[in-house]
Amino acid sequence: MAWQMQIKVHVGEERQFQSVHPVGGKPYEYATEEEAWNMLNICYPDQIREQRLFGEENARVIEVD
Repeated sequence: MAWQMQIKVHVGEERQFQSVHPVGGKPYEYATEEEAWNMLNICYPDQIREQRLFGEENARVIEVD
């Protein structure tokens, strides 16, 4: 199993979670949930802070096959 970090992005009129990936590449994958959360905190600290302050989930880590 692997872990991916996701952030909420605008898709048309709504916001959806999408896995973080380089332009034209596959999503970043991490061996552990902890590693994925660490990278999410490093790369997207504002989304994590807003999530803590306002309660809306803007970033998450998911397990993938």
